[in-house]
Amino acid sequence: MIRVEAAQNREIFGYILIDQDNNTVGWESLNTPLSRFFENGRPGKLPRTFEFLRAEGWLADILNGKEDCNLTYLKNGVRFLSNITLSLDTKALEDIELDKVYYPLSKTTDGNGVYQGVYSGPRGESFAAIENEIADFWKKNSLTPKFSGAQAKIAVSHYDIGDRGEIVPAVSTHFSHILKPAGDGELQSVSFMEWIGLQLAKQAGVAVADSALVDMPDGMAPAVIVERFDIENKGQETDRYIRLADFCNMTGQDPKYFKYNSDIEICFRKLA
Repeated sequence: MIRVEAAQNREIFGYILIDQDNNTVGWESLNTPLSRFFENGRPGKLPRTFEFLRAEGWLADILNGKEDCNLTYLKNGVRFLSNITLSLDTKALEDIELDKVYYPLSKTTDGNGVYQGVYSGPRGESFAAIENEIADFWKKNSLTPKFSGAQAKIAVSHYDIGDRGEIVPAVSTHFSHILKPAGDGELQSVSFMEWIGLQLAKQAGVAVADSALVDMPDGMAPAVIVERFDIENKGQETDRYIRLADFCNMTGQDPKYFKYNSDIEICFRKLA
């Protein structure tokens, strides 16, 4: 039996148990406030955070069928949202900065919502070219933070380089922002529409994450960058536990079968 450490902010709260055939067979809780928070009323069972934490769509194709608990893939550790990590050895992740917003977007975004810093991320003359470059980050380094979703996007770090910021891929650095390139053809406006939606929601008084449009090189349509709200800002002190959960996680519906084929009433009932 192999025990895979599950931790948040480097605090181990339990172990995923894997047999010699690489199958997940159980969960070993440390019975701490943090472990009880993740177990969410399911003591002794694998937290849904991990039960449904699998690659899908575009990312599943990139990883060539590798499972999240594949021992080879876990060798150097795997990073997820909310500063959650899985690892065979805690020391494997010690040299990587914890995810924090070290340099907010607001410091380098103009009044029109356009990013004024330096973009040093994937580039190409087409969405396919950028997608291939993003894929290389996932395939070559398991420490590149992973999050679900069918749309191609990349975890990035945002640094202060004097009087403005710089966007770089978060391969082995902190993961503070999500960058979503625009698609090709009729999908060129997808990132812009997401940014517009966030701006409209903000104007309506809804609390939304900060975002900006990023001018892309090589004639690509603008990308949208979104600041993470599930991590601390630099210098912020908090004792809150933050765990992102989608509706499949909340309702117990396996995303493999229900994510795109369920009645939205299930979500509304859960909110009620």
